[in-house]
Amino acid sequence: MVIAGALVVTGAATAVAVSPEPAAELAHDNGVREYPWFDQGASAVAPPADVPVVEDEPVADEPDAAPDEPDEAVVPTQDTTAPTLAWDRTDAPTTRVEDRSVDLAWTFADDVTTDGPAQTLVQLDDGDAELWASAEWSTDPDLDDLADGEHTVTVTASDEAGNWSAPLTYSWVQLPPAGATPEVTLDEAPWADDADPVTGPSATFELFTHYDLGPEYGVETFFSLDGAPAERVGEDGELTFDGLAAGTHTLSVHAISELDGSSAPLVLTWVVAD
Repeated sequence: MVIAGALVVTGAATAVAVSPEPAAELAHDNGVREYPWFDQGASAVAPPADVPVVEDEPVADEPDAAPDEPDEAVVPTQDTTAPTLAWDRTDAPTTRVEDRSVDLAWTFADDVTTDGPAQTLVQLDDGDAELWASAEWSTDPDLDDLADGEHTVTVTASDEAGNWSAPLTYSWVQLPPAGATPEVTLDEAPWADDADPVTGPSATFELFTHYDLGPEYGVETFFSLDGAPAERVGEDGELTFDGLAAGTHTLSVHAISELDGSSAPLVLTWVVAD
């Protein structure tokens, strides 16, 4: 008896189950066709023996890329060059009471900036240095009560980097009011009677040179005997002549000041006895 497509044999024969004919394609709502007889877990079909099998070569790990080096830092250039100062205007090195003001001006030079100095210091003699806002310095000694004698102004300046210039100095001599010309007088003569000046072949004169400003301001005394070229008188003012010939002799003495010129000559005439 045939039942629903299954064949059953009775007796000693072995029963064999026969699968039914493939059913029609089963449709699912998702539109995918399934076939009940397809074994999705079946093994893959091996390729023919004459087709070489190419195995994938192992891929070596690429070395880690070197980290990017940071950009070099830009180091600013350090200014280490000192600025320079130079005199632009100065007075004469010697001034008098009639014109005792000192007027100075200087220039500032730097290799980095043209804006001028960051700081300027001005110092008079051994006093304290003062901050100065300009490139000029002047003084009226009558107002500033400067003593007579030598004075010095020192100027230094710095740039924005803190470099200081070498000192720039100016010196002058402050003089008192102009005095009269020097005067030479005879302190001691070699004769006993001025009315009858007579000496032997040796004669000594002691002279004195007077000058209101004093000898420290450049006064020199000169003498000439009997018209000979002038010679300098020593600091002690003493003149000695030996081996004078008999007869009349003349000694002329004068002093010269660097500031006020020459004095009137002192002329001495005497007789050397036989």
